[in-house]
Formats: sequence, structure tokens, C-alpha cells
Amino acid sequence: MPGVRHEREFALACWRCRGAFREHINMLARLGVDAVEVRLAEQLPELDGLIIPGGESTSMGLVAERWGLVKPLRNWFIPADRPGAPAPA
Repeated sequence: MPGVRHEREFALACWRCRGAFREHINMLARLGVDAVEVRLAEQLPELDGLIIPGGESTSMGLVAERWGLVKPLRNWFIPADRPGAPAPA
């Protein structure tokens, strides 16, 4: 919004699991948005938004499991302090 100042930049990322993550990053850059590629759970807490490129969901789930991202992604999307959030495992 014009005239609105933010305390910090909006941190946007694209999950680099598979699919067209590079195309998403390139399009964001053309729009003037700085975005980073995410592969590690440690990167999630600093993000305000996450793009998950389309792809075959079973394969994406397998990649998330292999990289140890299932629980961190779930926790990022549904913070523990939100009503109705699943109990920590």
C-alpha cells in the first residue's frame, strides 16, 4: 500500500522441493519482490510467506519427509498458539 511503512521487509520464500521454484523466484524478481529459496526447517521461522510450487503431492510429501520438513512446515502453517492447533508431538 502506498504510504504505509513497515518495521521490516516482508520475508517471502519459495520451497525448493521440486517443480518450478526457479520460475517462481524469477517472476517475483520481475515484480520487484526479493524472495529466497527454502530447503531447511531452520529457514522457516524468519518467513512471512511461503510459495509451494505445484507438483505431485505424493512426491512433495516424500521430499518433505526426507528433508525433515513435515513437522516444521506444519508448525509454520499452524502456529502452536493458534486455537485449534494440533498438540506438539
